[in-house]
Amino acid sequence: MKKFINKILSSFLIIFAMTLCLLKAEAQLFPTIEYQVYLQNIGWTQSVTIGKVAGTTDQFRRMEAIKINFKYYGDSMISYRAHVQDIGWQGWKQSGEIAGTVGHNKRMEAIEIKLNELYAQYYDISYRVYATGLGWLNWAQNGEAAGTTGQSRPIEAIQIRLIKRR
Repeated sequence: MKKFINKILSSFLIIFAMTLCLLKAEAQLFPTIEYQVYLQNIGWTQSVTIGKVAGTTDQFRRMEAIKINFKYYGDSMISYRAHVQDIGWQGWKQSGEIAGTVGHNKRMEAIEIKLNELYAQYYDISYRVYATGLGWLNWAQNGEAAGTTGQSRPIEAIQIRLIKRR
């Protein structure tokens, strides 16, 4: 009887260890997006991850710049650009580069974010912004503009999520 219980316990421990390994492997397979924003009178905020809000709401602190990192096995596979006060649409930036301006006191008014072709086959990137006087705007995705242009409304915050296609 003791041998039987030891075999059951050993089997349970092996299955438990294998399950933990599989869960860890699955967690590594899902890409990670981290982003941080540069806010008026604050500077760079701490990085946040998928689904979390970067920036402030109802504090009237304009977002002036953003850095987005898409990490998947060390590869960076994201592009984004900002619509900035008195500048308009900037060129596309790659993972970790600054979109917007730092030290020029210019508000970001809109943003477009897209994944590269490889990852766009498997994931949708969805994002929304909090605009002064309007609150949270509808979700945009896959390169659509989030925010406003021609209305002089600053973005105060952003939320980004990654959705696996089925």
